[in-house]
Amino acid sequence: MILQTEIGRKTIGTIDAFSVDAERNDEKALFENSFYNVIDGERVSASKRLSVVNPATGKQLAAVPDVNRVLLNKAISAARNAFAGWNAAPVGRRKTILASLLNKIDAHAHELSALLTTEQGGSLAQARWEIDLLTKAFAPALMQMELNEKEEDVQHIEHITKRYVRIDVVDADSLWNLPVILSFGKVLPALLAGDTVVLRPSPLTPLTVLRISDYIRKWLPPGVFNVVTGGRDLWPWMTSHSGIDLIIFTRSINTGNRVLESAADTLKPGFGAAADGEKIHTYLLQGLQQQQSVSREELQVDKSEIIQRV
Repeated sequence: MILQTEIGRKTIGTIDAFSVDAERNDEKALFENSFYNVIDGERVSASKRLSVVNPATGKQLAAVPDVNRVLLNKAISAARNAFAGWNAAPVGRRKTILASLLNKIDAHAHELSALLTTEQGGSLAQARWEIDLLTKAFAPALMQMELNEKEEDVQHIEHITKRYVRIDVVDADSLWNLPVILSFGKVLPALLAGDTVVLRPSPLTPLTVLRISDYIRKWLPPGVFNVVTGGRDLWPWMTSHSGIDLIIFTRSINTGNRVLESAADTLKPGFGAAADGEKIHTYLLQGLQQQQSVSREELQVDKSEIIQRV
């Protein structure tokens, strides 16, 4: 009886050891491939790197590119050059491409969930929920989007035609807490509409977004979708860049104010959703683009008036 008990303990200990080894091997496999940025359809690295830390252990998981202005300019130029061809593609064709890349993401859902929970520190169930939210809930809704013109006569006003106008290059930024849905929930509708995108994921949780970007880059024409990572300087470089036509971000209202200030000199619109769920809609003096003589005092007054809570 004692012998059987000892054997049982050894067996359980062996099983536990195998489980730990399996988990370590699975985690090691997640990081066998390096993490790259995507610029003009190609993998891109950088001389400087940012460390990504596992919040549960405090240990470094991986390092990602810390891009400089030269690489950022290259990404934005690639997006601008790709706009005409992508915008000219029929909506049905763009839908077909997006459906294919969403299927690609879904095919890697198990791996992506494991990677997400490792870099984020949350549960595996929560990570899988976020991946499925993108591929099984958001995706079907995206495929139902239509970009047709809509005309109507409004009584006592006038005849109105509603059109979906392509913007050109979109700067999409996301937070660390839901990096996948907050990134691709911005990217995919913009791509469907015919815009090109430069995505900046959170430097705290960029790994899953970069892995997805690497999987889908070959499904899209070069330059249509670009992703860059970097430190504190990168976002101001993007929001103030004259090659960006629209800024989409998820941040607080205070951050929204800083975005307005950063982007004001290039007079671009922006849309932001506050992190607490309260939406803010900001338009950066789009109507003043032709008024070169507007004073900075006038600009400051207007900026204080154009932040509207929706």
